[in-house]
Amino acid sequence: EREQAALWIHEAEQGDPEVLDILARCYEKGIGMEHDYESAKEYYTRAYKSEIREDATDHFLDERFYQARMARLDKLIQVERWEEMAERGDVNAMVQLSTYYEYDALYEEELKPKRAIYWLRKAADSGNALAQVLLGSHYELGNVVLKDNDEAFRLYSLAAEQGDAWGQYEVGHCYERGIGVGENMEEAIRYYTLSAAQGGVEARKALHRI
Repeated sequence: EREQAALWIHEAEQGDPEVLDILARCYEKGIGMEHDYESAKEYYTRAYKSEIREDATDHFLDERFYQARMARLDKLIQVERWEEMAERGDVNAMVQLSTYYEYDALYEEELKPKRAIYWLRKAADSGNALAQVLLGSHYELGNVVLKDNDEAFRLYSLAAEQGDAWGQYEVGHCYERGIGVGENMEEAIRYYTLSAAQGGVEARKALHRI
């Protein structure tokens, strides 16, 4: 693969759009070389600009395909930045990565859920309230991780202790439904009230319902 990639790099200087496109794919997916999304964008752009399109419909479709490729690569470049920041301890980048791997990841489908939980747990352990609530919901629902209501309640409580409105709502929900803790309507109302005071819409609905 490395020999073939080296040959394509040499042939790309002649400007053949097919070779440029192949080389861009190699850079994007790391075939025969280290993946390099910036170089992939460069070669996709050269391929797109070097092709001759006489038909207006073909030109429109090619333009849409090209723009979609650029958007995808820009996202992957952003993910690389998040990973670098997360490795340095940036908690917000950890949360962004967990969201990306849960909903938007383009490759490695079988690893997406585990990576989402990995970064979410790192952020939660670092004290991020949003991550604590999101991870708590995974434990409550048994999504990716084994269902564990006690752990869900613990994580929600950590967020609530920081004054997080969503965490307060979830703790109220746990007290009302007996999730990871004994049912206690007075405590449920107390936490719903704390959340509603910060503008929590779901907490206001819960109080109205009760």
